[in-house]
Parts: sequence; C-alpha cells; structure tokens
Amino acid sequence: MIKFSLILVLTIVIYLLGKHTYIYVSRKLKESSITKNNYVVKNILLSSNHEGLDVFDIIVVLVITFSIFL
Repeated sequence: MIKFSLILVLTIVIYLLGKHTYIYVSRKLKESSITKNNYVVKNILLSSNHEGLDVFDIIVVLVITFSIFL
C-alpha cells in the first residue's frame, strides 16, 4: 500500500511539473518574435480551455508510470 501511495504521489508531482513546464514554454513561444506567426504556436499551444487536471490525462500518466515502476 505504501508503494502504491508513493507511486501515486510521484505520478501527480511529475504530471504537475510537466504541465507547468509546458505552459511556461508555450507562453514564451507565443511571446517570441521568431515564432509568433507559426501555425502550431498560434493555434495549437494552449488552445484547450479546461482548467485543472483532466481525468484522461491522469489515467494515461498513471498507466505509464505503473508500467515503468512495476
């Protein structure tokens, strides 16, 4: 049970760090003059409107993490 809890906490921490890194990089790319008119940067990065943790994202990250650690 302790191993499961540790993996769960580690998964959530890694997911949140990855999410915040993605948001930071996306904002910097949108502000950059070099990539400002790029289609991917303009229309795809940070285009989702939902806030917080998405359930599907959590499930995918948990499955990947459990497959790595087990």
